[in-house]
Order: sequence, then C-alpha cells, then structure tokens
Amino acid sequence: DSVRMVNAAEREFIAPDDFDILVFYGCRLRMASFFAPMLHWKYEQGSWPSQAVMHATVDAHANARVAYRNARQFVDAGVKVVFIPSPLLTDGIVDPHGRGGALRKHPLAAQATLEDREYLWSAYEAVTASHGIQFIRQPEDTISSGLFTAPEYACEGADESRDDAHKSPAFAVRMIKEALVALKAKTSRTSVALGT
Repeated sequence: DSVRMVNAAEREFIAPDDFDILVFYGCRLRMASFFAPMLHWKYEQGSWPSQAVMHATVDAHANARVAYRNARQFVDAGVKVVFIPSPLLTDGIVDPHGRGGALRKHPLAAQATLEDREYLWSAYEAVTASHGIQFIRQPEDTISSGLFTAPEYACEGADESRDDAHKSPAFAVRMIKEALVALKAKTSRTSVALGT
C-alpha cells in the first residue's frame, strides 16, 4: 500500500524519458557520515584537507551509494537530476558520544560552525555539479548544535524508538519546497518523479 501511495501509476520501472526531472530524496546518501569525520579532521589537523583530497572524499562518499550511481546513469541518459540527501541526525534523540552516536568517534566535530557547514555543503555541491546533478543542501535554519537536525523535525515516536535518522512530514515538506525553488530555474513543466 505504501508503494502505491507514491507510485499511483504502478510503474515497474522508470525510463529516462518518462519525466523531465528526477528527484532522488534521501536514498541513504547520509550527510552525517560525511560531516562528522570531515569536521573532526579539520579540528584535529587545524585545517581542511587539500581541495583535491576533499573532492576525492566527496566523490567516494557519494558514489558508494547505489542510488547516487543510479542518478548518474540517468544523467548520462540525458535526464535532469536533483538529489536531496538524507538529513543530518536529529539532535537530542541519542547520546551523541554514546554507542553509535555521531560524536563517539569524531568528538571534535561538535565544534562545527556556520562557516564549516558552508564549506562542506559547497564541496558537495561542486562535486555533484561536476556529475551533472543538482544537490539540495539542508537549510541552515533546520540545523542544531553544529551538525544535527533541530529536534522539532524528529519523526513521530523518535524518543521511544531512538530513531535519529528519520524526520517528520514537516521536514519532508520543507525539503521538497527547497527542491521546487531550485527546479524553477530548470524547467517550466511539472513532470517530476520523486525517488526514495
């Protein structure tokens, strides 16, 4: 039933010419697994790695995800692609320094500043743009405590389930609105597919 809700046409596959633009949403491209180690590196080493190393790191992180490789194949087939990554983990749901916490192995990442986030988002945008993909960053006003998503965007029952990965419908609406603003410059038509 949930598949039918997002696939009313009951498509078994998507062909490159079915839509004007494909939007990949989430798709396990987890920004938390990129931000935390890169921020820790910066504060441990005293500076960012070279641009070549940063480019290679972003490239490896993105291309390790099947959905991202699929997105690149659609680009190669001539489709315009927008990618909305999985958001940063939700603040206050789990102990960030505890088992599985974002700061357990990367405690210095807690020092993240607005300028740090801008640098990392820009690095990701540059690499994905080189692949022909428009990347949608998480809005700054949804971020809390340096590298987390603000707690008001937690999914229902997050405290009980300790689910700091999934977000509320309000967050999804916010990200789709961000994508639609970006899409305005891409096309005047409305044939858009969302993939999760």
